[in-house]
Amino acid sequence: MSLFRRTDTAVPSRITSRWEDAGAAGTAIDFLSGQRSADLYAEMSKFLEAAQTENFEAGTESEFSKNLAYSLEKYGFEVVDLLIFFITAENIKAEMAAEILRWLGRADFPEIYRERLWLLERSLKCSSATVRDAGVLGLASLDDPHAIPYLKRALKKEKNLELRQHMERVLAQLERLG
Repeated sequence: MSLFRRTDTAVPSRITSRWEDAGAAGTAIDFLSGQRSADLYAEMSKFLEAAQTENFEAGTESEFSKNLAYSLEKYGFEVVDLLIFFITAENIKAEMAAEILRWLGRADFPEIYRERLWLLERSLKCSSATVRDAGVLGLASLDDPHAIPYLKRALKKEKNLELRQHMERVLAQLERLG
């Protein structure tokens, strides 16, 4: 069963078909195909490894986020696909996933808006409170009322009091727009 099988916001079929081909337990290499994707995987692996020692501060551009922007400009949708794979499968450290989610909320790439929104909404289901919080921050940055039902569902399940309060503030912000 695919993690991308959803009844609400659909993730693009180019992702679901590759995820199903690789299997939910597949690796990123199974998920990607072609030389261009192999180059992307090698490049991203290199800067993911370098980011292991980087200290991320919310609101501050990191070397990691600069590399993400560069890779997105160079490889396009394939970068987003790989980020979706890493975050939804929880294959990277929570701090890195959180930095990616915060960056996706602030990023100015309208051509991947749907994927960014989907991933930020999906991140509210991650096991890490750090990742869920970053997803909330990203959704606050997007300022899209579409996220209201996702925040409401996440709020009902959230056990972390501080994160619940943060979700309530962002929910109120989005409801004022809607």
